[in-house]
Amino acid sequence: MSEGYTKLTKEEFRNFEFYVQENNYKLNKEKVAYEVRWGDEDFFDVKLIEGSLTTLKNILNKIDEEGLTR
Repeated sequence: MSEGYTKLTKEEFRNFEFYVQENNYKLNKEKVAYEVRWGDEDFFDVKLIEGSLTTLKNILNKIDEEGLTR
């Protein structure tokens, strides 16, 4: 995995994408942009682009707290 990336399973990535779609306006205000790379086997490497006003960890915690699944 490359520096600064977080490895997500297919399901985690699907939930992340769903969260981004559902919270697009809020995330746009927080200047969230992200990069995704196809990782090893069935994983995705994800990182937020520099300048985002939140962290990927915060987004993933929100997904867990809210029980968001797709």
